[in-house]
Amino acid sequence: MATASTNLKMEKIRQSVHESYAELVQLIDGPLTALNPEKLYLPPAENEWTIMQNLSHIVEFMPYWAGEIEKLVTAPGQNFGRTMQHEGRMRAVNEHGRDSLAQIKEALPGSYVCLEDVLGRL
Repeated sequence: MATASTNLKMEKIRQSVHESYAELVQLIDGPLTALNPEKLYLPPAENEWTIMQNLSHIVEFMPYWAGEIEKLVTAPGQNFGRTMQHEGRMRAVNEHGRDSLAQIKEALPGSYVCLEDVLGRL
């Protein structure tokens, strides 16, 4: 983790993100690794994402939101975010929703570092 911020609110946010990331890694290393691999690719219900689609979305959204944060800092007050059907969001899910757990685990650190770097500069 980067150097602690002098902004206490920002530091709490960074700590929360760090803890969530650590919990996700533990989930992957524990229960998800022990799960029958076929279950990673089965939707829990109609129109719901699979575990792997959700994980691919997590890998994609950390850099996405890092970029949105940077834009807001540069130009406060502008619109930000995206719709459920945003092309980049759906592309990541479609392209990586069939990745292996090992591939997702390999991609996560870079995704997290991107977000942590932006938060560390605030």
